[in-house]
Amino acid sequence: MAKTKNKGIGQGIGGGQSLKWKSPEELEDKIAEFYKWCDDNDKNKTISRLAWFLGTNRTTLLNYENADEFGWLNRLDNITRRKYVNTIKQAKAFIESEYEELLYNKQSNTGAIFTLKNNYKWVDKQEIVTEDKNSLSDISEEELNKKLSELSR
Repeated sequence: MAKTKNKGIGQGIGGGQSLKWKSPEELEDKIAEFYKWCDDNDKNKTISRLAWFLGTNRTTLLNYENADEFGWLNRLDNITRRKYVNTIKQAKAFIESEYEELLYNKQSNTGAIFTLKNNYKWVDKQEIVTEDKNSLSDISEEELNKKLSELSR
């Protein structure tokens, strides 16, 4: 099945792959195991590592998270579908908070900045305020004509 923009893959409208997890509760348990595994093995919690631990990939996690938008999991009742969506969103929010903590690491925070921008829609923003000191909107028509005649000399 070809991937189309904003359609997800596999479980979308008309998709029929089996569910990756039997229930949202099973997914929650697996995510809790992942957190413990990371702590026990001194590993950072990342979305890609979570996907690996769950035996899937990042795209599948995103499709579960965006099930409503992609038309995924339509065969499930609304409550169960929302539980899957919320479970992935909560896991991502927790991992995002871990990245935020890494921003305080004085040795290097480049990786944390990269993933926050690319996986969590963080942006760098600069505000530039300009002041037009040569504005012509505050002068009368007479003054404007005078300035124009001076320029044409």
